[in-house]
Amino acid sequence: MRFEFNLSGHGSADAELTDEVTHASIPASYISDALGDLLYAAWRITKGDSTSRCSWDDEPGEWRWIMTRNDRDVSLRVLWFDGRRPPRADEHGEQIYQTRQDVGVFARAVALGASRTLADNGAGGFRDRWGKPFPTRKLEVLQAALRR
Repeated sequence: MRFEFNLSGHGSADAELTDEVTHASIPASYISDALGDLLYAAWRITKGDSTSRCSWDDEPGEWRWIMTRNDRDVSLRVLWFDGRRPPRADEHGEQIYQTRQDVGVFARAVALGASRTLADNGAGGFRDRWGKPFPTRKLEVLQAALRR
């Protein structure tokens, strides 16, 4: 599995998800802490939570990332909702991406993608282009969990 988070303009990015079978491109906006929220959700799954989720707000819309752990595997679904309010149940979203991966493979892909974003832009460049600081602490916590 591969995850990339590419800054595409001031306050916007494109996430690329690729596995052995499928690919999806998911836009992100600075109106939510997209990368930081995904790092936190991946850390929770790594630590053993049975479910974890995060939402990326779009203008308008929502990208909902749902992670469900089953022993050593995690099922990831990304759903699209047109409009942000009121929040709707998962079954009303359009499934954009789905994969099943080993928990470690998934979490490493997220951590590596975030690390590449930091290396490509630097902390100052990330802040300038994204409009918010890079989620350094969340990346460090996920990396520490992966080392254990």
